[in-house]
Amino acid sequence: MIDALEKEGLVCRRGDPADRRKILISLTEKGKNYRNWFTEELEKKVTLRFLAGLLKKIFQPIRKV
Repeated sequence: MIDALEKEGLVCRRGDPADRRKILISLTEKGKNYRNWFTEELEKKVTLRFLAGLLKKIFQPIRKV
C-alpha cells in the first residue's frame, strides 16, 4: 500500500536519524493537497446525508396529513 502511495507521489520515505531500523513516512505536498480535498469532499457528503435524513424526518409527518 505504501509503495502505491509513494509511486503516486503522495508520500515519501526517509530513514529515522535517531534509529536506523525505522523508516519514516510523510505526506508530500501533493499528498497534503489530496488529503485536504478528500476531507472536504467527505465532509460535504456526510453533511448532505445528514441534512437529507433530517429533512425527511421533519417533513414526513406533514406528508401523512
